[in-house]
Amino acid sequence: PAGAPGEAADAAALDAIAVGPWLAGAVADPAARERIALHAELVFAVDPAGLSLLDYLARLGATGGFAPRGPDLPGGGRDHRFVGGAQRLALGLADRVGDAVRLGEPVAAIEAAGDALAVRGPAGSHAARRVVLAVPPSLAGPIAPALPAPLRRFAAAIQRGAVVKCFAAYDRAFWRDAGLSGEAYRPRGTVRAVVDASPPDGAAAVLLAFVVGPAADAWQGRDPAERRGELLDALAELFGDAARAPRDYLEADWAADPWSAGCVASTPPGALTAGVVWRGAHGGIHLAGTEAAVRWPGYMEGAIEAGERAAAELLAALAR
Repeated sequence: PAGAPGEAADAAALDAIAVGPWLAGAVADPAARERIALHAELVFAVDPAGLSLLDYLARLGATGGFAPRGPDLPGGGRDHRFVGGAQRLALGLADRVGDAVRLGEPVAAIEAAGDALAVRGPAGSHAARRVVLAVPPSLAGPIAPALPAPLRRFAAAIQRGAVVKCFAAYDRAFWRDAGLSGEAYRPRGTVRAVVDASPPDGAAAVLLAFVVGPAADAWQGRDPAERRGELLDALAELFGDAARAPRDYLEADWAADPWSAGCVASTPPGALTAGVVWRGAHGGIHLAGTEAAVRWPGYMEGAIEAGERAAAELLAALAR
């Protein structure tokens, strides 16, 4: 069922096994096993050996399978990039709100205070009738002790997949001269996927490589020069020796970012059949963020859906 995988008739059996062991026992063709495992790694950024099969199948169902097509976009939630960066969405919304946006005040705790909520941070405490919590569950649970205990336990069980984005910039898109798109997927090795991330103004040509799962977990512990060399070697294997000489190179490690602490969320075997869903209003706290989406969980489209739902819940509650 959409948004409630724990209610499936065979939920307990599916949630009791991980994707990796299931593939080994159920899929005879080695190429098929390898490709499904690669898909699971790229969608959840975790080792399939620790990913609930129920969670994986639920995500496939919620996003339209291996080749989704959304009602409004040709490729659904996986189709578009934002010129100027995705942060333009947040900046545009902040401009409409003006001075009401408080910067440099990360929330340390949301606690019950009589009939209200106390939102505590480094600049003091704010009183609120309602709070929309639109951060990953693994960050939300520790700061919101007012949430019901089953929700906090569920948040603690959720895994935050590790992802490192590695950008290599060149003067020209040499791969296109060879008739290559710049998009590649590798079931083995450190680099799992590559896309052409060149800006539309042509100021540079950029290949973006993704390191996910266990390789990304260990990324920060490795020597930076070694990391760079291995990454460029992988690009050269795919697109030719010119890939070894970028004019610039940059890494963005989501797991090292304290405000995300990782990438897309997933659950290990056994967590979903507890019957808890990360959604709805709980004692004045409304859960949002992409993890609360019914359609496109884990994607920006899901974040928008969950935000609109939380806003509607909040407005309905304040109108009573």
